[in-house]
Amino acid sequence: MWRVFFATAAMTSIAVAATMPGAGVREVALRMNGASGGVWHVRLTRVALPGAQTPPDYQDTLTVTAPDGARAYRSPGDTGELLARLRKGSGTETYFPHQTASIAGTASLMHSDAQQVVLSVDQTGADCGLATITVLGMSQRTHRVVPLARATNFCDLSATVVGNAVQLAGPYYAHGAPLCCPTKPRVTATLRYVNNAWRETPAYFPLTGLREGG
Repeated sequence: MWRVFFATAAMTSIAVAATMPGAGVREVALRMNGASGGVWHVRLTRVALPGAQTPPDYQDTLTVTAPDGARAYRSPGDTGELLARLRKGSGTETYFPHQTASIAGTASLMHSDAQQVVLSVDQTGADCGLATITVLGMSQRTHRVVPLARATNFCDLSATVVGNAVQLAGPYYAHGAPLCCPTKPRVTATLRYVNNAWRETPAYFPLTGLREGG
């Protein structure tokens, strides 16, 4: 079952309504376009996929809705995919990749009153897989909801929102290190938006898809 938790930050609320073991809905409300821009909703749904496998596989879907009710972003489906669309493997009832997604939190990470949401996605196949932390928010240039920054790591990566920064934690793999044997079993780094650019210190986890200046 998904855990139920509530955020205490102003204009932020998270709620879960489980419909079956492992499935459910998680939703967060935030001021994605600033204090005067109305309330946006980020909704993460998990639905059991048809098939004979036990336990079932689940498809996670992320939807962002504007204050007027219009859909502003959806994954799988839109450019800058955060979530994969699961498909059955050849000759099996199992769907791939194995995928779990969660909302790590919300905050005003870019030093304005606009808020962003931090998402965690884990995908695995034959090995320990890839973990991705994504900051999703409003682009200051295009005024569209887009992934603003991504941090990735093999096997495991967690995120905690602390003030106007994101604390990342996971194993560290130096170049060429085997997945069985991380160079350091657990390290932490801080992701911040500084001088119109995303910066990670120390630089343990690769950053991709950065949008300088939003």
